[in-house]
Order: sequence, then C-alpha cells, then structure tokens
Amino acid sequence: MTIRFNPMGQVERPMRVVQFGDTIVIGPEPTPEERARSVRESTEALARLMPHLVTPGVKIRRKPGVPLYYANKYRSGTVIREVDGRKDVGLLKDDGTWYPIADKLPLAFLGSTCSDKTPQPHQVPDVCNATTVKEGCDAPAARSGLDIRADLTDQIVELLGGAGIVQPLPVTALDVHDSLMEGLPLRSVAYLTERVSILRDPHVFEVAVGMSQHAFRRCKQEGTVKLNTQQSARIWTFVKVLIKSKDVFGSQEDAEQWAIRPTLGLEQRRPIDLLSTPAGVELVDAFLTRVAFGVYA
Repeated sequence: MTIRFNPMGQVERPMRVVQFGDTIVIGPEPTPEERARSVRESTEALARLMPHLVTPGVKIRRKPGVPLYYANKYRSGTVIREVDGRKDVGLLKDDGTWYPIADKLPLAFLGSTCSDKTPQPHQVPDVCNATTVKEGCDAPAARSGLDIRADLTDQIVELLGGAGIVQPLPVTALDVHDSLMEGLPLRSVAYLTERVSILRDPHVFEVAVGMSQHAFRRCKQEGTVKLNTQQSARIWTFVKVLIKSKDVFGSQEDAEQWAIRPTLGLEQRRPIDLLSTPAGVELVDAFLTRVAFGVYA
C-alpha cells in the first residue's frame, strides 16, 4: 500500500520514501528541528503510556469523532476509515484530505457478500460478493474499468460546445470517428479554453490542440472553420482524459492540477506531457484506472 502525504500550505521540500513492510509512505523530507521534536515527543508519550500498557485489563479508548485508518484487506492500496462505528473505503489525497471511493469500485473489491441489509453510500458492506448476489439485494451492479459511464461522449461534446457548436452530434463510436475525420469546429477550441484554465498555458494548449496559440489565432483571422483530423483527435483525447481524471479526483480543478504536476506513478512525468503520443495516452489512462481501483501511487 502506498500513502502520499503533503499537507496544504507545506513549503516545497524534497520528497522522501519510507517503507514499512508492504506499506510505502511518501512525504516531505522533515527538517532537523522536526526530527528532534518528533523524537522528544514520542519518547515522552511512550514514557506516559508504558505504566498503563503493562497493567492487565487496561483499555485504550478512542475519542468520539476521531477517525481510525487501517488497510483494506480486500483491496490492496485502499484504506478503510472508521469514525464512530461508521466505515468507508477511500484514499488520502495529496493535501491530506479524505476521498471516499467505495461507490466507485466494483463490489468484488469491497470483499463482501450481499446480506439482507442494503449498504449505505460510501459504507463498507459487511458481506459482499461480485459473483453471487442474493435475490432482492439492492447493491449496485459491479462496473469494470475506469468508471466509464454511458454518457461519456455527451460529456466530451458538452465541453466542446454542445449541440450549438458540434454538429451533427456524435452518438456511437463510429459517429465520433466520422466527426474527427471531418474535423471538429474551430469554435470548440475557444469554447473549451474558456472553461479549462490550464489551456491558457501555451505548452498545455499546444499539447491539447496540436497547434500553438499563435497558429490558432491565425486560423481564426483567416476564417478557418474546422480543425484537421489530427488536431480533432488530439483535443478529443485531452477532453476525454480530463473527464476521466475529474471522476477519479473529484473535481475539474483537481483534475487540471493533476494534469500539470509530476506524478509518481508516471515516473515523475506530467500527465499533460504524455498526451502527445498514443503510447503516452495509454500510460495516463492505465494510471487513472489504477487509481480508480485503489492502487494509489
């Protein structure tokens, strides 16, 4: 299991990797003062605790509202959080906040078999099994792959301007193919740029669209109506990855920031820099799939 820790407001520092058995903790390199304080406080805490630990029958009680985190034995890489008797499965995001993912994973990865009690959202069912579901069980059907929904094409088209710009509207995969071959409207680029802040960066724009901002402005001045096939395919891929990463990380803002930051699971490459080749797109897509299923790195 890999846990990444980087508190909000943390001054930029070199990252350090520490391994405890099968658990890998990644966080900022502590300062000498922090090390000394940790040793001192740990020693003092142990001295206070030892008399109670050696006394039989003593129970250590948790305070109400204080979460307990432990590994999910049913799915490597995910964590179970328990607060006041309520459990949910999730991940710890880069800023230390909790991201519940129980409803984003197939039932097989929650490791239970359906009982007569319907699991609540984000709650770890007591018993669940993806292959044998009791009659009348209300558990959601298992999904495969990266939480790909039936309306993914609709979401992509919406970010490219919707029915007011993209005509005819693609419905099937063949429709998408034909639309990209014919070329998406140039207006889609302007529409998307207004709604995706990282596209204001010249490098991100060029990777996402397949042309520079200067070339785009020249095309507008010359009255160009459509992108070529390669540019259309590039921008379609960019939007598709953006939507998938939004599903994984919870918001478009988080998805955009993830796209432009070095990522450990991609050997410290920025995801946006990999979208210029089919091989790079496959790597990014595979990474998002791993994160969606709880293999967080």
